[in-house]
Amino acid sequence: KQQSENYFLIANAFYNMSYFGTSGFHRNPVHSFQEVFWNWRYRNATKKDYPEMDNSIALKYYLLAAESSKDPEFKAKMNFMAAKSELNEWYLQNKTDDKDFKAGFYFSVLKEKFSETKYYAEIINECTYFVKYLAGKK
Repeated sequence: KQQSENYFLIANAFYNMSYFGTSGFHRNPVHSFQEVFWNWRYRNATKKDYPEMDNSIALKYYLLAAESSKDPEFKAKMNFMAAKSELNEWYLQNKTDDKDFKAGFYFSVLKEKFSETKYYAEIINECTYFVKYLAGKK
């Protein structure tokens, strides 16, 4: 259990240091993903130019945390964070003003393996992207 918790803490540190995490709100007080994301300096950014755009390390550690845990609730949470990291990568590859998204691999993992968890119900209450995915709209 301690190993999976440590992986989670490392993952969250990298996620929250990224543009998509909480540190983005501290770097830019007008930070609003839906309204401003592609309208400022990151519009043509690459991960090479701005490493804070990269969630790959966070994704790696979220997956290690899930793999090293036996708790289905924790695994569901780690897969949801993996899905968020994956979605952020999609946004980087699809720089448009269109607010649509394409569901990635980890939404399907959540649906197939964790639909019986309490955390799954929380995801449905919190994440409109996941609800759209479940409805077959993405």
